[in-house]
Amino acid sequence: QPAASSTIGDLIYLDQNGNGLHDAGEPGIPGVTVALLNNAGNVIATTTTDQNGNYFFPGLPAGTYTVWVNDTANVLGQLNQTGDPDATLDDRHTLPVDGSSSYLNNDFGYAPA
Repeated sequence: QPAASSTIGDLIYLDQNGNGLHDAGEPGIPGVTVALLNNAGNVIATTTTDQNGNYFFPGLPAGTYTVWVNDTANVLGQLNQTGDPDATLDDRHTLPVDGSSSYLNNDFGYAPA
C-alpha cells in the first residue's frame, strides 16, 4: 500500500483576454519551469510544463509548500502575469497540504503584453 501523499499542480496558461481567469479554449503553455519550495524556502523539486501546460509535484507529505513559476528558460519573457492562485501577481503561491489530498487548482495565467 503506497504511503499517503499529496499532489500540487496543474496549469500554466495563456490568458488571451487578460482577465486573470482560465477560460475555455485558452491554451496551456509548454516548457515553463516550475519549482517547489519547502517551508524553509528551499527548492525541493523542479519540473517543466508538458505540451498541455500542466505541471505536477506528486508524493508530498503534509506541510506548507510554495509553487514558484521560475521560468528559467524565459518562455514567458514577452508575457505579463494576469492570474495567480492567491491574487498576488508574484509568480508564487504558498499553500498547506494535508499529505493525502490533491491540490490541482494552482493555475497561473500570462497574457500577451
